[in-house]
Amino acid sequence: MRQKVGDKLLYSFDIFDTLIIRKVYNPAGIFEVMREIMGSRKKEYGLTNENIRKFPAIRKMAEENARRYKGKKEITLDDIYAVVQMMTAIPEYYLIKIKELEIDIEIKSCDGIEENIKFIEELVSKRERVVLISDMYLPEEIIRKMLVRIALVFQNIMIYVSSEYGYTKSSGLLYKIVKEKEQAEYNQWVHYGDNVYSDQNIPNVLGITTKAVKMCVLPDWNKKIAYAMRRYWDVNLEILLGLSKKEDLSREKHTSAHIIGAQLSGPIFYGYIEWIISISKKKNIKNLYFLARDGYLLKKMADIIIEEEGLYIRTKYVYSSRKAWKVDDEENRLKVRSYVNQELEFSENDFAFVDLQGTGATMSFLSNIIGKPISVFYFYLLEKRKVHKV
Repeated sequence: MRQKVGDKLLYSFDIFDTLIIRKVYNPAGIFEVMREIMGSRKKEYGLTNENIRKFPAIRKMAEENARRYKGKKEITLDDIYAVVQMMTAIPEYYLIKIKELEIDIEIKSCDGIEENIKFIEELVSKRERVVLISDMYLPEEIIRKMLVRIALVFQNIMIYVSSEYGYTKSSGLLYKIVKEKEQAEYNQWVHYGDNVYSDQNIPNVLGITTKAVKMCVLPDWNKKIAYAMRRYWDVNLEILLGLSKKEDLSREKHTSAHIIGAQLSGPIFYGYIEWIISISKKKNIKNLYFLARDGYLLKKMADIIIEEEGLYIRTKYVYSSRKAWKVDDEENRLKVRSYVNQELEFSENDFAFVDLQGTGATMSFLSNIIGKPISVFYFYLLEKRKVHKV
């Protein structure tokens, strides 16, 4: 048991969405990631196609049912998977592998909330009393792995997890356990967390001083995307919106251009490039030529995806303009032909140009100049107009 240290304050911190955040929009987004992995490795996890398709719903329902069975007592991950087995009759061997997959994804899918972690590092460096408190079905050992993966300061900080003690913050009983274990007084205790009920209202009733941390929320335009795409929800949308939620935490540090790029145009253009690469694989396109200036960032995105997937596709940034390429006189046509032949490879029909919006007129001039047809990728945002019937 820890010894009471004079009149020193006890600082406690919630964990999820206070110190770490998942790289998915909803906590249940982890189950979407699991479904994606299990679908590509069916034999390894022994699930039927139907169970794979329904897995996120099965996993969520199993947690809800486990909580009903336990009543006011907190549940564990083992409790949840016991219900999963009842619902699906999955053999024990495969059940263990699926549970291990969830743990592995949970650990890898966490990111740190830097501002709050730095504050803890300052407190520890000053030898202040710091503990962590979480309502969570994962065991303390796994949560510590998640935290230490982000910052070494968490190696020796005491963690109180509801699944280990059977009681939650939301009931107030986990705070009472911490009080006893830490020999702390409520009036000498400050708690930080994002949940209005379990991190503010409940500890306030007990006499603990509370400090609300900034909540991770989606910008309005991302909320509209989430609403519009709810019928087509998948792992990609979970990750996209999860990253946007994380980005919003550092909104004050960035310009409007950065925010729009990170949360709106960046994800849109990433989808465009991912589509281009998928078509390139199908059409056996080996060279992608990105036109200046719009193609600069698009090329950077493509290079990352190509490297990650280990693809044999070459990319090149091409200096171009409508004024330079849309020429009729022979002298300038020769200059354009000389430049593109010097910079680009046209001997095989395994190339395509990448642009944003355009009419195709400039590329038609280029096609005539080099004397062969060319393929071009374009991106368009079409305005949806309202039609008023008369």
